[in-house]
Amino acid sequence: MIKNAYKDLFAESQPDLIQDFKSELTGNMEHLIVGCYRDTGEYDSRLMAKAIADDLNKDLLVEVICTRSIDEINTMKLGWEKTVASA
Repeated sequence: MIKNAYKDLFAESQPDLIQDFKSELTGNMEHLIVGCYRDTGEYDSRLMAKAIADDLNKDLLVEVICTRSIDEINTMKLGWEKTVASA
């Protein structure tokens, strides 16, 4: 909702709101705001990538996989293909 309104208001200059957040915020507040701004599939796929990169953080993997519905896991797969696999 905020993401779409921001794009509509600033479509001509095409700013990157996530970069704006990162330049203005730090620490946990930055992670929270940036995470809330991303769509859920992208956010979950980034959590999975972080869990794998952090010497296989099993607690985070279990939390993400076991608390998501089938639809959310399918959305996560699309987010993975879009963000993590293409990086």
